[in-house]
Amino acid sequence: MLGYGGHILSNVLMVRHLQQTALETVRALANAIDAKDNYTHGHSERVGWLARMVGQALGMPNRQLQILEWAGLLHDVGKIGIPERILNKPGRLTTEEFDEMKRHPRLSYEVLRPVASLAPVLEGVLYHHENHDGSGYPTGLAGDAIPLIARIIHVVDIFDALTSSRSYRKGFTIARAFEILRTDSGRVTDPLVTERFLTAFERYRAERPADFLERFAHIAAEADPLPEDEEARRGR
Repeated sequence: MLGYGGHILSNVLMVRHLQQTALETVRALANAIDAKDNYTHGHSERVGWLARMVGQALGMPNRQLQILEWAGLLHDVGKIGIPERILNKPGRLTTEEFDEMKRHPRLSYEVLRPVASLAPVLEGVLYHHENHDGSGYPTGLAGDAIPLIARIIHVVDIFDALTSSRSYRKGFTIARAFEILRTDSGRVTDPLVTERFLTAFERYRAERPADFLERFAHIAAEADPLPEDEEARRGR
């Protein structure tokens, strides 16, 4: 009996070790892409954290929350395969350059697919640029055909892109980012997920002001006066 109990304990410890190793791998991959793109430092971490927050607001179980966070951390890992001259270009991308940039969800999928423990995140990274009306990429999925994990990441990815300063524009204020998300809800993003995010984020700001100021210290204090276009609104 003692031997059997020891075997169970050994297996539990092994599983925990594998989970910790997987988490370290996830963070290392996220850090690799943040280091390559000069203007997205911390972006992957924030998207992962925000995705988990939305999952909690939707009542998702803990297992799904962990998958959400990992998918958020890894959603842009395919940018490792995008030339830095495109990632860090100070001006607007050409059509050809934007087409190259649009390859990154598929590249993310291909990078992560061989890692068996990361299989649950694959739908999130592959489809996180699909739009609610079917106008997104890489496959043009629409509505509920887009996996929920990808719909969540899409919303929080847009928010963090809008509120972060990039090589081609300054970041927007939270108020302006909220306005854009509400305007585009139902066309670009899932309406329910969008509303749950907006509500959860406002509650977070009100209830945890110190954490908010630390985690989102990069957000602009003043509105950006530059003209808006699709590239500016969505980020790269």
